[in-house]
Amino acid sequence: FTWADYFDRARLIGLGLRALGLRRGDVVSILSEDNKEWMSIDMAALCMGAISSGVYTTDSARQLAYLVNDSGTRVLFVENEEQLDKFLEVESQMPGLERVIILDPEGLHEFAHPKCLFLNDLYDLGRQANDPSVFEAEIDKAQPGDLAVLIYTSGTTGAPKGVMLSQGN
Repeated sequence: FTWADYFDRARLIGLGLRALGLRRGDVVSILSEDNKEWMSIDMAALCMGAISSGVYTTDSARQLAYLVNDSGTRVLFVENEEQLDKFLEVESQMPGLERVIILDPEGLHEFAHPKCLFLNDLYDLGRQANDPSVFEAEIDKAQPGDLAVLIYTSGTTGAPKGVMLSQGN
């Protein structure tokens, strides 16, 4: 994959998220192993002025609910059926979560849920954007003091706490 591919994927994800109502300062959480999609989602969030937060794939459903609620996550990306099951187990405990984007559709071809869509559908939303220049415009709005990333501590001495990193960091 080229840098141009990386930019194009991040741009389509960012524009797709905007079409779903994502705004500057909203939190996007990613529950996935490291992969190219993770990187594109993270970059899309940063470029759109959203806040990116990674979730360990080893976290339990209960831990996921805590992290989503504590961070105020509006959009959750899940890698596959295994990670989607965690969301489904605690869905009712995350009232502020508006959307779940599934990266890998394997085993989920008949799956339908009002909050869920697949990454390819998000790409399609990005392609249909009314004003594609909004992606670059959002990049230009970034300021060094803007919150960019939430990194949660392990929580070994209590509940995990979100460490806030700014764009300047």
